[in-house]
Amino acid sequence: MLITQPPEVTPEWVSRTLEGWTARQLPAGRAAVLVHVGAYTDIASTHAALTAWTMQHGHVASGSVREVYVVAPDRTDKPEALRTEVVVPLES
Repeated sequence: MLITQPPEVTPEWVSRTLEGWTARQLPAGRAAVLVHVGAYTDIASTHAALTAWTMQHGHVASGSVREVYVVAPDRTDKPEALRTEVVVPLES
């Protein structure tokens, strides 16, 4: 999975522009991803399903679970339109 930012969004830009924020590059690697569709109130079930799938298929998580807000509340006022990728980094 590749998540790109506009070229002007560099770690230096983040440090200068967003007080209290830092940026870092995530390491490349394998990951299990499940897309949550809908409101955040039930996103825990998506996390649980992805964790169960990961274990059932013999994978081992490495690192923190991440959420990628593909369609976030700033882009829609309809909870059913929200899209969030739940990402579990996996050991190689």
